[in-house]
Amino acid sequence: MQTEFPTQPSYRSQREQFLATATAAGATLTEYPHPLKGPFGEHLSTDVAVLGDPGAKRLLITLSGTHGVEGFYGSGCQIKWLQELGKRSLPADVAVVMIHAINPWAWRGCAGSTKTTST
Repeated sequence: MQTEFPTQPSYRSQREQFLATATAAGATLTEYPHPLKGPFGEHLSTDVAVLGDPGAKRLLITLSGTHGVEGFYGSGCQIKWLQELGKRSLPADVAVVMIHAINPWAWRGCAGSTKTTST
């Protein structure tokens, strides 16, 4: 599986690709809206995709990134995984949980910060 840095990275485009690919793979999606809007009034949220048994005892949990530029790489890996492996059946009692943009406020600005703190 090969991934490259997006040619025109943006939180919005990566989120749209993640949601579309997760939906196509048959994932159950949950959205956790951020209480604030982005600098251009855009909607921000953390999205979670679950493949397999949601009550499974064995979980593979992936995180696209915490904040900043790593989110683009992590999101690209999640999208590629969903495209290439998402339709395969999982063993019994196994689920894959993909957490996309755990800190969308920082990701949209490529900064390691929250609304009130900086790193």
